[in-house]
Amino acid sequence: MFPVDYISEIVEGAISKLDWYCQILILLIAAIFLLLFYYHYESKIKEWVKDHLKLLGLILVILIVCLVAVFTFDYLYSPKPSEDQLVVAISPFYYIDESGQIGSDINTATDIMERLEAEKGLGIKVIMLDLDNLIRDEGDAKFQGKNVGAHLVVYGETKKKIGNIGEIKCHILPLSSLEIIPSEIQSLDARTKEGGGTIISEKATFSMVTEEPITIIKSLKENVSSAIYTIGAFENYKMSNFTSAITFFSSIKNYENYSSILFYIGNCHYLNNNLNESAQYLDKAIETGPQSAVAWTNRGVISSELGKYEEAVAAFDKAIEINPQSAEAWHNKGVALRKLERYEGAIKASNKAIEIKPKYIGAWSNKGATLSELGKYEGAVAAFDKAIEIDPQCAKAWSNKGAALSDLGTYEEALDASNNAIEIDSQCAEAWHNKGFVLDALGRHEEAIAAYDKAIEIKPKYIGAWGNKGATLSDLGKYEGAVAAYDKAIEIDPQCAEAWHNKGFALNALGRHEEAMAAYDKAIEIKPQYVEAWGNKGFVLVESGRCEEAVAAFDKAIEIDPQDAKAWYNKGIALDTLAKHEEAKEAFEKALEIDPTIEIP
Repeated sequence: MFPVDYISEIVEGAISKLDWYCQILILLIAAIFLLLFYYHYESKIKEWVKDHLKLLGLILVILIVCLVAVFTFDYLYSPKPSEDQLVVAISPFYYIDESGQIGSDINTATDIMERLEAEKGLGIKVIMLDLDNLIRDEGDAKFQGKNVGAHLVVYGETKKKIGNIGEIKCHILPLSSLEIIPSEIQSLDARTKEGGGTIISEKATFSMVTEEPITIIKSLKENVSSAIYTIGAFENYKMSNFTSAITFFSSIKNYENYSSILFYIGNCHYLNNNLNESAQYLDKAIETGPQSAVAWTNRGVISSELGKYEEAVAAFDKAIEINPQSAEAWHNKGVALRKLERYEGAIKASNKAIEIKPKYIGAWSNKGATLSELGKYEGAVAAFDKAIEIDPQCAKAWSNKGAALSDLGTYEEALDASNNAIEIDSQCAEAWHNKGFVLDALGRHEEAIAAYDKAIEIKPKYIGAWGNKGATLSDLGKYEGAVAAYDKAIEIDPQCAEAWHNKGFALNALGRHEEAMAAYDKAIEIKPQYVEAWGNKGFVLVESGRCEEAVAAFDKAIEIDPQDAKAWYNKGIALDTLAKHEEAKEAFEKALEIDPTIEIP
């Protein structure tokens, strides 16, 4: 380094050790000194400037040209750090013997290089720097690292202590070419922070024969490599290269003993949509660090996505027990409870999340969704409005608001909300689906089908869009197309009772009564209390002349819902066909009692 750099470093180091008020005092004194100097020589300074304006202008131009040239040269000719691999520059360590003489310790640097190169799957590029230009400080490290396009620079010193005992100190300096410089995690046993890097110190035994440091020091190599792997892991995590991040995390020394590393590996698997692998690593993270609320929360999220909602609630409860102020745990508990149809509990959980974190969009949205499930659409709209107030560009909130407005029958407002969602995010399948539903309700069936098709294009396995497309096609009398849409829904979820039921309706309209009854039977098998399926099965049986069986089907519908006027009415039709007129009359009277507007033949 230049002498001026050493001087500035000494001054900076001395000042940085002072208390903050002393530093401010020094700055004030310096400012006062400059002002006094200016006022004392003001006339001379102004006169000199006036006499040398051209010279000053020329100097300024030269400085600007030089700066532009330097930056241009730096931009064009400095090596650019690789974007697809981690580049580590290693400087031979400098060695100080007992007499204070400086030499080089290439062995330690070579050991570290060989350890890094041994991990072939990580794609780390290691560059050994010049033996004749040893790095001794951070400034040199930055300069030499930049010149070779490195992301990290490793350098250090080997000091002889007493007798044959010495110390090796290794510096790991991340450069600005990294996307992220992670905070320390508990993967290293011996390290401190200094400036922008990490320092790892190890005791070393010196050879009695050669008086050179024995560099086969396993702990040093492992700790240095682990520090580098940690940085590489977080760099890839930040860049969404989750598979590479897993490889780096798994290369860290004794990674399986550290809850935080296992947690991140689990997260990487989750973000790669490998839910089972994610669950395994999160379980290990919890086993290693059972008091990690965030690990319990993420484990609950995995369980929710696997459809194990009771298990998820238990995990969220554990997270809340550890950290009662975890808004994320409360919110996700609310989501799981909603899936379990435990709506009151879901609202309480969402409210708690909102209490902790008032601008938690997810919690407001889940509260709105839960209120919609309870039929409290006004409250749902208010909740979605709150989410939109927090983030007007939240397409999901606009989409959900549209669905709630649709349930309220305010279709034009619902259409506006859905269009807002699509304008914000044209790939929001839910918004297109909701728009289709609203258009269908407005009688704009062809436009509705186009909207459903767009939702399906974005999300091919969107069972709701397939189902509603089938319903709209049925409304248009396009029953063959409706059956095809319902078949697609059934292919996605063979246990979707509604798809089987609606398929039965379309098949019946096509006169394919036996197939229709088979579809209704399948819906009933999946959902035995499906009153509409029992009623429509009875209707098909009447049309097929099997009135005794039809009466039994209507009786089942009435057993499930005694207030089903349509079932009573159709039972009356079947009984009348069987010439059981008195029983038919009783059935018709019951239907009229429930629904006075019903027309009795």
